[in-house]
Amino acid sequence: MHLVSLPTIHSMMVRSRFARLLWVFGILAFLVIPQAGAQGLRLSQSLGAATQDTRQRSADFIVAIVNSEPVTNQQVRNRLLQIEQQYSARGAALPPRDELYAQVLERLISERTQIQLARDSGIR
Repeated sequence: MHLVSLPTIHSMMVRSRFARLLWVFGILAFLVIPQAGAQGLRLSQSLGAATQDTRQRSADFIVAIVNSEPVTNQQVRNRLLQIEQQYSARGAALPPRDELYAQVLERLISERTQIQLARDSGIR
């Protein structure tokens, strides 16, 4: 009779459990993923023209780093929106948007630098 050690039995059980899990996940992936893709396809087809939204979407990403602190696109866009509202409230003409964007970014970088300098100097 051949005796099998306890660690060998344990590793066989772990391998068989792992194989069963792989098999179960494989079956689930086979059943679920095509269903999700088909439902997504039906959903986008049913929305038709509504999915072809012409509005511009903005992604939030880092546009500048000031001493390891990021300045994000959303922060610039929020400040830009505030400035545009102030201009329109006064009835003033806006500079070109790309020019205004650069000015707002520069201002945010300056503010961030001043805040960091004050913090490093102990000023509150």
